[in-house]
Formats: sequence, C-alpha cells, structure tokens
Amino acid sequence: MEDEKVLDIKERTNQIYDSMKLRQKATLLYGNEFTHTNAIPKCGIRSVSLFDGPQGPAKSVVNGTNAKASSFPSPCLLACSWDPELIQDVGKAIGKEAAHYKIDVLLAPGANIKRNPLCGRNFEYFSEDPLLSGKMAAGYINGVQSNGVGCCIKHFAANNQETNRMMYSSEIDPRALQEIYLKGFKIAIDESNPWAVMCSYNKLRGIYCSENEWLLNKTLRDQWGYEGPVISDWGAVLHPVLCHNAGLDLEMPCKENRSKQIAKSVKKGLISQQMFEKSVKRMIELSLKTGNYSDEGFSYDHSYEMTLKAAEESMVLAKNTGILPLSSYDDCCIIGAYAKEPRFQGLGSAEVKPYTVTSLLDFAKTKKGKPIPFEKGYRMDDTEDKNLIFKAVDLASSKKKVILVLGLKDCYDKEGIDRPDMRLPESQVSLFKAIYSVNQNVIVVICTGAPVELPFVDDAKAVLLSYLGGAATGEAIHKILTGQVNPSGKTAETWPLHYYDVPNYANYTQDGLQVLYKESIYVGYRYYVTANKKTMFPFGHGLSYSRFEYSNLKINKDKIDDNKPAIVTLNVKNTSKIPGKEVVQLYISAKSASIFRVKRELKGFKKIFLDAGEQKTIEFEVGFDDFAHWSTTSEKFEVEGGEYLLEIGSSVEDIRLSEKIDVVSGYKENKYYHISFLPSYYNLEKDRDFNVMDYEFEMLLDHHIKYSKKKRFDWNSSLNSLSKKRVFKKVIKEIENGQEKRGFPPNIQKLIANETMSYPIRLYAPYFGERKLKVLLDRANRRPLLAIKDRLFYVRKK
Repeated sequence: MEDEKVLDIKERTNQIYDSMKLRQKATLLYGNEFTHTNAIPKCGIRSVSLFDGPQGPAKSVVNGTNAKASSFPSPCLLACSWDPELIQDVGKAIGKEAAHYKIDVLLAPGANIKRNPLCGRNFEYFSEDPLLSGKMAAGYINGVQSNGVGCCIKHFAANNQETNRMMYSSEIDPRALQEIYLKGFKIAIDESNPWAVMCSYNKLRGIYCSENEWLLNKTLRDQWGYEGPVISDWGAVLHPVLCHNAGLDLEMPCKENRSKQIAKSVKKGLISQQMFEKSVKRMIELSLKTGNYSDEGFSYDHSYEMTLKAAEESMVLAKNTGILPLSSYDDCCIIGAYAKEPRFQGLGSAEVKPYTVTSLLDFAKTKKGKPIPFEKGYRMDDTEDKNLIFKAVDLASSKKKVILVLGLKDCYDKEGIDRPDMRLPESQVSLFKAIYSVNQNVIVVICTGAPVELPFVDDAKAVLLSYLGGAATGEAIHKILTGQVNPSGKTAETWPLHYYDVPNYANYTQDGLQVLYKESIYVGYRYYVTANKKTMFPFGHGLSYSRFEYSNLKINKDKIDDNKPAIVTLNVKNTSKIPGKEVVQLYISAKSASIFRVKRELKGFKKIFLDAGEQKTIEFEVGFDDFAHWSTTSEKFEVEGGEYLLEIGSSVEDIRLSEKIDVVSGYKENKYYHISFLPSYYNLEKDRDFNVMDYEFEMLLDHHIKYSKKKRFDWNSSLNSLSKKRVFKKVIKEIENGQEKRGFPPNIQKLIANETMSYPIRLYAPYFGERKLKVLLDRANRRPLLAIKDRLFYVRKK
C-alpha cells in the first residue's frame, strides 16, 4: 500500500509539473514570508507550514500568540535514555500535537555532533557519538512522521558552534567528516527517510553548505540516495542561483518575489534545467504529502504522561554513595532556586510556551503531606547574595540531608551564542561549600543543557543529572530521588573534569572565519579514552538502584569477512532485589592498524529490563562494515584486516567483558601519512594537552588553510564591519533595539550583542528588504551610481 501511495504521488507530481508555467514553477523554490511556502491553488499545490519542534511544537512562539504547547524533554536528555523506541513514542506524541496545530513539517531533529561542551545549541542535539545520535534522530523522525507530519533533519552539516555561525568555515579533514560529522545524518536518513533536510549556515571546507554541490548532490543524493527536498536554514542563502544549482530546493524565509529572477536564470541556462525540474518536483511532492495529518488521541494530559516517562527513563544518576533512594523527605530540606523555578528547556527557535511545568517543590512533601523546608540559596542572575547563603546554611544545619538543586540560567543554553565557560556560577559553588561545612549529606541535582565543571563532586553524596526535562521535570526528579522510579539513563556525552581537558578547547569559538577541527576523529570519548584522560562522568555512564552482572561472552566465529556477520552473545543478570533497566554497550577496538585509530568506538547498544534476580541473553550482530574507516586513498569506507577487540561495557570506561576477533581483508591503507608527519594523532597518551600545529593539520586536510581578506562590503559583511558606516546606523539601531533582554545577566547580554553584530547583513534581508540593503551596501562601498541603479532595477546577482 505504501509503495502504491508513493507511486500515486509521483504520477500526480508529474501531471502537475507538466501543467505549470515556468513562473509558477519558480514560485515553489522560495518561501512565502517566514514560516510557509507559496501556494498555487489552481495547480492543486497547498502552502506548506514549517515550524520548529525538537522540544515540542514552537508555533505559538513564532506567531507570538498565547497558545500553549507541551514542553517535551530536550534532545540532550532524551539521548540519555539510549532507547530509540522510547524516542519514537515521544515523536508520536509530538507529531500528534503538531497535527493539532496544523503544522505540516517540524524543523527537527538536530543531528549535529556535540564537538564541544560550550556550544549554545547542544541542548538541541543528541550526542557526541554519531551512532547514538543517528539512532535517536531516526526514532524521533519515525515517531513524528507516523502521524502524517513531516520532519526536517538539521543542520546539514558540520554546524557545531554558534559563534559566527553564519560566516565561518568548518575546516575538517575528510576522514573525520565522514566518520563523525556526516555519519549520524546518514544513519537517520537511511532508517527514517525524513521528508526534508535543512542545510546549515556555515561553510564546509570553504564553500557555504547552501551552495555546496559536493554536500547536497554528490553526497546526500548520489551516494546516500536521498530523494526529498533540501531547505535552507533561515537566512542561509547568499546567492540564490548558485544554491539552486548546487542542490538546494527551497530558500527560507523570503519576502522577495524571486519568480522572475529564477525563471530568467533557467532560460539563460544559469540554473540547470535538470536541477530546476528536480527541485520543483520535490516541492510539489512535499506539498502533496502534507495536510493528511491526524491528531487522533491528542490531549495535553497524554503529552504530559509521555514527557514524564521520557524524563524518568533518561535522567542520569551519576553518583550515589548509598544515600539514594530516599525513604522519605522527613529528614530533608531543599535548597536552590531551580527547585522552585525549574530549568526545563533551552531558548531560541526551539523554545515553546509550556502548557504546564512542574517543579520539585510541587511534589516533595513529608509523610504527613506538609511542604519540605526550602531556601533559594542563590540569585538567578548569578550575583552572590550572602543573605541567601546564610539562610540556606542555617536551614541545612537543622536537617539530616540536603537536596541542593543547581544549574545554569536558560540563557546559557541558547541558540545564537555559545557559553563563555564551563563553570557553574560562583555563587552556587560558594553555596555548596558553605552548606557542606555544616552538613556533609548533600544530594546535588544538576539542571543544564550541557556538562558543567563540578569542583565539589568528590564531596557530594549523590549527583543526579536532570538536564532539561520538559514539563514533567519536577515530578521526574522527585520520583527518582524517592525510588518510585529506578534511574536508567546513561550519559550521551562525556562530562570532563575541566574545560581545558576538552581536546579542542584552544581552537573553539574562534573569532576568525576559519574553524579548525584539529582534533580530527578524536571527538568526545574517542579522545578521552585514547589519551587516558580522566573524566568526571564518562560517556555511557549511569547508575541504577539495581546491580547488574555480565557473563558468558561468546562470538560464533573466530574470523569475520565480508560474507556473514558475527553474532555476539552474553548474559546479563540483575543480582539485586530491585527491578531495573541496563544499557549494554558494544565497543570495537583495533589492535593493529596502519593508520591512527581511536582506542574504543561504539558499535551497538541495547536497553533491557530485568526483574529482580532475572537473567537475559543479549545478542549483537557485528558486520564487516563495523570495522571500517574512511580511506582518503579510495574515497570510501574500507576495512583493514587484522586483530580487533570486541568489548562489552556498562560505559566506555566500565568494560566488563572482551574477546578478540580476526578480520579478514586484503586492504591496506597506502596513502595515509606516516607517524613522523602526524605525531600528535598517534601519540595522544604522551601529551597532556592535544596541541596540533597548523602545518600538521594541513597535511591531514590535504590543503593549506586559507584566510580570506575582504575588500568590499557585500551580503556577507557583518553588522560589526558596517557599524562605522553612517548609512547603516539606522538599520543597526533598529536591530539593537530588537535584541532579546529578558533580564539576562550582563555577561549574556554582552554575548548576545556581540553575536548579533557578527551576523551577516543578508540575514536581515527578509526584514528590511533586499533592495534597501543592497542600496545601502552600494553607498557604503562609495558607489552612488550603482546605488541609483539598484534602487530602480535591483535583482540579486548569481
């Protein structure tokens, strides 16, 4: 039936295309205002609505209405479930709600890799590992699209920081690009077939992703076989004609009427007729798919129940000396402003206006139903208040146990800016020290969208990582603390001890236009494990109130070739009296290779439930391709023969079982540089810091790092570079007046202002009009005659 439906859409698409005029076809390749595509009712083409949705439908935020939506856990927390089926159920709930709001396509999920803990948008992303990220994204997409609502996976590709996000070039060596930054997208596309793909703002190896034919055509379509449309991120188009030639189908947003320009470019051969036809047909197909959604069974109560279940299954008990679970709150007090005003989501385009949000204080009661004693302890503007600390210490001294809820203000997890550092506010660190001086039984709950340094972690009796739990965050924390829910979440990213332990800390959020991915494949745990770098909480780590024993690892063959996969089995037993869930993780390690390899690489995982005393046999299938690396010689994935280690663990650093296996292959990498040319990549464990010189990285890149120098102002000139030009003062003043304030701390307001001034002027074309800004650019370049011409006859070039 599904094949017949697809065939029917293809036939109808061809019929509609043949009946359309050139200008009508061109109208489908750019947006209508901010959130919709153009409709052509005479041809049976409806307008497609596109809204953000990784944390729930964000339609009300975009439209500025008072409509409320369910706030689901952020992807940073969902990934800690390590459960694609659960994420699919979450996706179904989000899809039903999106259908209720008549949303055709959700601009989600984000499948970008968490390259660095400071990325302001990490809360929207799943993991530092492409396998986990891809599986979680596929689950989300399959769930949403089961309701007839489409997903647009983003941001394709290598968009891993917010600083200068619309201007920088991600300089990544080919191997890291394929093994880390593209792999998650491919897994998600293969397993869920999203209705659309969104290209990112940045350049990739010097070419804007919106104009990158290698990325959009050769990789996404020719190699991966993706047939859906590619949509620009909002304001990512610099040269419309170049973009459409390179494989972009829809420019968003757009207040200009581009139909004449596009049609003219097609007639003149500036836009390939073949590319034009494919793009138009993709947009017709997308329109025909939409409008068939169903919100049957939708209710805010059901969404809340799904939110609660997801938060319960995902929150990570990172440390426990036996103080948890609590038998009751009778001997406890709660300290921390976020216990009353919970952190539940990140800010930006993913933000929702929540229908409801619960706090820990809503549920924490004594056995007699009385409220638990509470003190704020700190100000939410990060300034230290000694009076609040004094009251908190006084309360802590009167109780046996302290539940201390700490975290970062929501503006630290925000689209558009990266965090300034990895620290908690000093007021919160001082608060812990003061409380600990009178009470050593401190249970810490951390509410953030990404890792933070915890200088007091050794002194805390327990640490619960709640991340951003959505509407049910307070109830989920309460149930885990009291043992009503047995925690089963595992970290989907490494929590470093210090920011300077991060491999790319020295070359992240650079002010220039070149972002050098010098760490190559050593991202996240791949670096920490290989370099023997101690971490606070390793990748895949999470405790339970149950105890699990691993045994009897078996592989059904000693050797593996490209014919049949190996079957790996093991037993896992719950040796406690408490039912619980465990995430069993499979890693592969190369014992000998002609190129540098990471010490341990995730290749499979399964989350299982075990009753008290129950034992289950777990099975993994390991294929020939699981041992592959990207070859710069053949420009495809290749497998080197030799001895490998299959390792089973409860985390990347907690390996319980291991067994050797021989891989049979005649391939040997013969182009890769020798250790004498790339010593940093072969000797990680010998260096405290991962310092790579430019010349060494250039060998890996296979080209020189190029730094461009601008001579004239153009569409990609930043507001900062134009700020000294008198003609732009009114425009910049209007933009500054519209900056988000919300009572953010001064350091965040400064970051927002700096980031805004780094934006290219093209971003504001939909708001001020292209013609007006182009005339101002002409005047800034001291070209008055061109300014007059553009005022009368402007058409965006290229």
